[in-house]
Amino acid sequence: MVGRLATICVGEHDDSGKGVLTQAIDGLALVGPTASGKTELAEVLARRYPELTPIAVDALSVYDGLEITTATPERQVIDELGYRFVAHVPLDQEYSLGQFLSDLEGELTRIHDENRRPLLVGGTALWIRAVVNGFRPPQGARGLRLWLEARLTDASDDRSAYQLLTQLDPAAAQGVDPRNRRRLIRALEVALASNGSETVAGDRLGTDATPRYEQLGLARPPEVLAQRIEARVRAQLALGWLDEVERALARNPSRTARMAIGVSELGAFLAGETSLDEAIERIIRRTRRLVRRQLGWLRRDARILWVSSIDEGVAEADRLLGRGGTRLGHEHGAHKLAEHAIVDSAQEGSALSVATRGHKTTDQIPRSMTQKEALMGSTFAKFTGAGNDFLIGEAPTGAMPDAESIAALLNRSLGVGADGLILVDLANRDRPVMHLFNQDGSRAEMSGNGLRCLGHYLVLYHGLDPSFVLMTDAGERKYRLVERGEWAWTGETTMGEVTLVEDEDSTFLVDVGNPHRVVVVPTLAELEALDIAAEGARYQALATKTEGINVEWIVRSEDGCVMRVFERGVGPTLACGTGSVASARVARQLGWVQDYAVVENPGGELAVRFVSVPNRVGAIEGVAAPASRDEAWSIGPGEGDDSPEEIWLRGPSLFVAEINPARWLMSS
Repeated sequence: MVGRLATICVGEHDDSGKGVLTQAIDGLALVGPTASGKTELAEVLARRYPELTPIAVDALSVYDGLEITTATPERQVIDELGYRFVAHVPLDQEYSLGQFLSDLEGELTRIHDENRRPLLVGGTALWIRAVVNGFRPPQGARGLRLWLEARLTDASDDRSAYQLLTQLDPAAAQGVDPRNRRRLIRALEVALASNGSETVAGDRLGTDATPRYEQLGLARPPEVLAQRIEARVRAQLALGWLDEVERALARNPSRTARMAIGVSELGAFLAGETSLDEAIERIIRRTRRLVRRQLGWLRRDARILWVSSIDEGVAEADRLLGRGGTRLGHEHGAHKLAEHAIVDSAQEGSALSVATRGHKTTDQIPRSMTQKEALMGSTFAKFTGAGNDFLIGEAPTGAMPDAESIAALLNRSLGVGADGLILVDLANRDRPVMHLFNQDGSRAEMSGNGLRCLGHYLVLYHGLDPSFVLMTDAGERKYRLVERGEWAWTGETTMGEVTLVEDEDSTFLVDVGNPHRVVVVPTLAELEALDIAAEGARYQALATKTEGINVEWIVRSEDGCVMRVFERGVGPTLACGTGSVASARVARQLGWVQDYAVVENPGGELAVRFVSVPNRVGAIEGVAAPASRDEAWSIGPGEGDDSPEEIWLRGPSLFVAEINPARWLMSS
């Protein structure tokens, strides 16, 4: 990677379009996952370069009273080095990214006036990205925000608010997790305060912007990072972490402060709800998951220069900070516009009444129309499950649409766009038949995420019971609705028989009603570095007997595996249900899990359970939901004996919109 000047440029642009250095502040941003050693590197650099002022860019270390929890530097070091934005916010107050950026602007001005340079130490990946990109958040209204905070008190309120956001700002809704109340409130605040003229959507926090600071990333080998996490937790306990949490909880900490890892876990121990060993294990597990998310976020930013040790970091910092201020142009390209989903006008009547949602199917289209025109004139329901999206409608009474017509419909650039098309035959409502097509128009045997979305559709649109049996090209499958939420449902389906053959070292061939190749990857770093598109295409060329193959790459995780997937007929996707089952089966074969596995897809987690069923009979009615994700579910007697197994896949499904392709394409 070619190093850029560690400079923040503030000012206008000249006629050539290059950035004019009207005000330059040399500095550096340190990034990396939790426990990688950023704080130690920052201290070394601040002592090596006395003109550097360390600035903590972290959403939690700002709180006074969580110094051990957030592993901030010792008070003596803070005072010696002049650390900014550490332990300065009262514990019972909220402190947002917008407030931080506003406060930081004044701080940077003071640092410049003192002829000093900022050393940004992150921290919270979103916050550091905002500073590096020169992001300025859209304006909101504090009074409106306080009103929203008072109104949203439980999960039901959050779901209702999210539905409102989908109407006011669909693009923002796409990027907001409905369970993240803080982000939900912020999106609504901006949409309501600006009357729709501003939005929190977009990629102003993307990686295409010209960076205002050089970023130095500190990464460690996974095994070293795991050791550092455990050592860090033990050290925090020795420093009096329990006492700090007890004091913090007595001060009525804000919602954000309570999110700090360790507060809820140690709070549960202090309340007598768990043992200290259990609390520690949960802290370590939660920290490891945080690290995986941080690395996933950071490694997508090609602007970061990575080092693997303090010494290497110092050497690179010497090279970067030793350069003077020069202009930064636009060699990194303009911002890309985020793709926003366009919700069809048919969604305006939001009551989900089966009686009012009739589908115009392809057999109702005049015969003079081509199959492509017939598809484009139909109305479909769009659902998504863990990142996979499907268009669902009723099957025609005649021939199925041809591959070319389906591919045109599912094309994300020229059509409506989806990972798959599901046409359901309801001639026998006791045994609905699923016809599944890939994005390229080819026929597919089955899809775990597609089954769950289809089950959601049949209950919602056609009033089927919450538990039923349906037919796929891979055989009979059961669906059961577990939880009916206002915005997302949780469902589970049986996945049929799974056969596994070890093909070669670290590679398995798995049949889940469709073919899979599961490749075991040694480390998460190697998994993240894979070119999924290129590797997936290579395996397609080799799979001549099965006309292509689904490929999953997995690495072991705390309670299952992390997975990346290339689906035949589609390409790299955010999730794959059958791929998750294949991966879980390999994880079980390798001894990583026993009867229960969590498979971490890029689009979300899916749970797989292996259940013994006498004579392959197991009523799906009355299946109790697990008390916790760590508890393997039981569907009746026979567990633990030599009976055959049923494999169940559980995950979310979300209704997105009703879409008429012709109207959609005209509106877009």
